[in-house]
Amino acid sequence: MMPLLGFLDRVVPLLWRATWQAGVLIALIFVIRAMLGSRLAPVWRFALWGVVLVRLLVPVLPSGPLSLFRFMAYLGPVRANAFGMRLSQPSRVVPTAASAQPLPPPLAPAVLSEAPGRFLGIAGAPTRSQAKGADGTFELVRTPVRIAGFVWLAGVLFLSVRTTIGGARLQRRRSGWRKPDDPRLAALFAECQATIGVRFSVVLWETPDDLGPAVAGLWAPCVLVPQSVLASASREDIEHILLHELAHVRRRDLGLHWLMTAARVVHWFNPTVQLAAARMQADRELACDADVLRLLGRERRNAYGVTILKMAGRLVSPWPLPGLVGVFGPQQDLQERIIMIANFKPIRRGWNCVAATLLLAFAVTGLTDAANVAPDDEPPGAKNTVPKVPAETKKDAGSTVQPQAPKDREGAQPSPKRVTELIAVLRAAKYGDVIGNPVTAPWARAIRDLVAIGRPTVPALIEELDRTTEQWPLRTLGFTLRAIGDPRAVSALIRAIPRTLLEPVSDFGLTLDDAELLAFMQRHDLDPGDTGQDFIFGRPFREITGALHTITGQKFNEDELNFVTLAGGSPQRRIQRQHFQQLAERWAMWWIKNRRRFMDDPAYDTVKLSNLLEPPGRDVVAAQPFPTGAKVRAGSGTNMNIGPPQTVRDARTFMDLDAGRSIKWPDELPAPEKAKPDDVAIWAAREGYDLRGIEYRPPGSDKSYYALQGFNLHLWQIDNRRYNTIEGELRGDRAPELGRPAGDLLMDFDPQTGTYHPENEATFLFVTRDGATGVLQVINLITDLIVPSDIGQPIPIQRTRGSYRGVQFQYKLLYEEGKE
Repeated sequence: MMPLLGFLDRVVPLLWRATWQAGVLIALIFVIRAMLGSRLAPVWRFALWGVVLVRLLVPVLPSGPLSLFRFMAYLGPVRANAFGMRLSQPSRVVPTAASAQPLPPPLAPAVLSEAPGRFLGIAGAPTRSQAKGADGTFELVRTPVRIAGFVWLAGVLFLSVRTTIGGARLQRRRSGWRKPDDPRLAALFAECQATIGVRFSVVLWETPDDLGPAVAGLWAPCVLVPQSVLASASREDIEHILLHELAHVRRRDLGLHWLMTAARVVHWFNPTVQLAAARMQADRELACDADVLRLLGRERRNAYGVTILKMAGRLVSPWPLPGLVGVFGPQQDLQERIIMIANFKPIRRGWNCVAATLLLAFAVTGLTDAANVAPDDEPPGAKNTVPKVPAETKKDAGSTVQPQAPKDREGAQPSPKRVTELIAVLRAAKYGDVIGNPVTAPWARAIRDLVAIGRPTVPALIEELDRTTEQWPLRTLGFTLRAIGDPRAVSALIRAIPRTLLEPVSDFGLTLDDAELLAFMQRHDLDPGDTGQDFIFGRPFREITGALHTITGQKFNEDELNFVTLAGGSPQRRIQRQHFQQLAERWAMWWIKNRRRFMDDPAYDTVKLSNLLEPPGRDVVAAQPFPTGAKVRAGSGTNMNIGPPQTVRDARTFMDLDAGRSIKWPDELPAPEKAKPDDVAIWAAREGYDLRGIEYRPPGSDKSYYALQGFNLHLWQIDNRRYNTIEGELRGDRAPELGRPAGDLLMDFDPQTGTYHPENEATFLFVTRDGATGVLQVINLITDLIVPSDIGQPIPIQRTRGSYRGVQFQYKLLYEEGKE
């Protein structure tokens, strides 16, 4: 049973991709036919169906930049596979346009009744796409795919048996055929062969009246003509029939007929394929008619049409038999053939050149797949940034999948003890190893030795990665597995994603005292194209997800989580964990569908995601929103910059104060100049973002300033000095002075003049829609980009230059320690 399940797991996704892409090609062919009409010769119409036939029968296409399907990789914000499996998405309620507007400033201290944190639909009962294992973890399976696979397989078996029975029936009837003994007929048949250009042996058979005219015999072709036709038809009618059937032989139509039969069997569930097969048959007959008409000359073309009309009613087989290509198809196609014959004119050479060019373009764009695209990838126009990969890449399913793992050195099959010793060095990595310039990092040498050994180390590295929760081993293991590039590690890397949410840590740019070792680390770090004086040793999240990017070529929403650290109270930490768990689940669902493109090792198939999420807590109803008492804590301050949409790399426009996420202008929204405020507010509410960087122009002024706009925030402007003292204030048992209620713009406001002062420092207490409380201080406006002389210099608290323009601010969450 397991081999069959494995077969279905591999075949069904490929089948689905082939069938919907063929459907797109079929629709385009009908559009092309409608546009060109009679200017497209029958032979070119028939040739277009060959592209569809190849797409139906070839499961994997090469990738290409001109592929039609690179524009169809994203079907909407909620992705689903062919069988209705919905990928996990945030389980948030989308507000109406009215409810999505920023809250008016509260006139009195807000009373927060129950304000549950966002629940992302991950923790809870297993869904249909999950099965709970004995160890309490969730093993992701594909039950809908397998059910669909069994239904498809049953249909294929049924149609295959029926086709085989039909072929056997035709074979049994061969005993009733005989070769005609009329020498005049033999001479006419030979003359027709010479006229049509058939240079190999073809046999003429006389058959019963219910069989033929037709062509049979894939390897030894023969022409079948009913006995009554040979006995009663005129020489001219017989000549026309023989020429038509021999045209089928010359064009190898019987082989194409069997290929289309196979495609119809395999894609029996797709009605567009059945429609294409019928249309292909009609175009095949038109193409043969056109071949014969060109040979007969203008004066005999009408006689050929008369022959078709005379024979049509009496020579249609009472049942279709596989292995036959006949002169007469369905009666509904007869009228089209007669019109074409009556109006036949040879197509001009110019239109033939146009048709040939069109066919070539159609084949190039239709028989190449989108590079680095999957149904669960980024929306159209989004940058699906794939890390730089060395030149030695391999193609699989039309995508760049991973760099080849380094080849093991000859004889480099170390004992398990040696591998264990090297992994122990990775495990022992610590902060002291990165102090100094240059540094002496023993774990860097261990990484190089493990990579030199290559694939044999991967099982032990996976085992170690599944065990560790410490930041330094997570970094070193992620780096090592990325450098090896073995797809067997993907499942373990996915399982490690939730464990990369840690207390604030940093990336490092390290210089080594060993030039050769430095060059090796630079080749395999997060920016392999950088050849400076150091290499990047990233945070655990970046090293783990960077390994996934390099091995698979796939990328999701990792950028918005790059700067998220485990901070704040329990409600905030729960939200942060939900985002990391959701990312891991999204990777897991993608890997389950695509793993056969990368490897075929059942031992490393399964992705088990432990449910690390805490159950949602309940916020206690308070007379005012901010916590008080001895257990109040302020999170570590976060210094940020967000601004309006920019073309500068890494620019951020939206900020989630609860989780610390930030993101550029999303591609799912219209362009910034076309986006309606209500649409932006609804999107921000759905995705959980609290701040947006904007340009603000004061009334009556021609000068613009950068500013922060809040979404569904309660805001109070307070004295700037309280940013550093608010934690001490809250540790008393009395409620803090909330200050002046603010609107949705986080700018210094002068109530006496009623004007904003965007360039001034301003401090605000805030409450998010999810109930998080904190303090935020607008520090300065970043109006210029950094210059080379800034690099390596101490960063001042207040600055006007940055990597992108916007508002510089700092904030910290305020929470009660230990409170759910």
